[in-house]
Amino acid sequence: MPGTQLLVNPGTLLSGVSPSQNPIVSIFQQSGFCPSSGTSYRFSALPKSTWTGSSPAYGTVSLAGSNATLTAFDLNGNLQGSETDPYTCDPSTSIMSVTQSNGKVRNVTTSPQGLFVERAGDGIGGIPEATVSLESTVAGGTFLGIIYKANAASPTQTVGFRPGGCAATLCGFDPSTSGQPSNGMTLDLGIESSFGLFTNGSLLDTNTDGPFVAVANIVSTGAGSKVILYGITFDATANTPVTVVLLEQ
Repeated sequence: MPGTQLLVNPGTLLSGVSPSQNPIVSIFQQSGFCPSSGTSYRFSALPKSTWTGSSPAYGTVSLAGSNATLTAFDLNGNLQGSETDPYTCDPSTSIMSVTQSNGKVRNVTTSPQGLFVERAGDGIGGIPEATVSLESTVAGGTFLGIIYKANAASPTQTVGFRPGGCAATLCGFDPSTSGQPSNGMTLDLGIESSFGLFTNGSLLDTNTDGPFVAVANIVSTGAGSKVILYGITFDATANTPVTVVLLEQ
């Protein structure tokens, strides 16, 4: 996404003495950015293999003064907890450091568009909280991105979704194959729960997974305004969390 974000499907990387099948590499341009107090964000989980549907799946982060308040919910909308912690931000690196009540420091990379990532593997990825409805905008968009299934034999897959050709909101296609044929996937987001939040969707890949929860917003890029969508669900048949990260084409 020009001037905004690069998503990379890294395949299998060597890390230490054993291979690591990292789900997603998300790259922002380093621009000396720190988020403003009073800003609110939504986030979606970037889970590892032990994650389940009762783990924190999505939520909000609100900044006020030098404090960040994180509130998390599971896939079914049950409150998982809320905590307010002090944070600092280094404008030379665009990295926020949040000190939790247990003393653990969480480092979060940020970008001028408000996108942020706090590691993969029980981390989170977030975007600014939307202030207008995105239901029709998302339903009309064509998206490229990555699906990550932590417990699958081939966990990371590059995918595309667009409207038309199936009964769901968005229909899957293979962007890496000539002619971009259907890949058999469908993504049905359901009705927007609140601006930029979808909590009752479903994803059909090999199996039908639900509920599928997604956070979305429009950001400005070098190619105009585009939608970013981060989603999470659990495939009970394959016993794996499923992460979906999409950028509007």
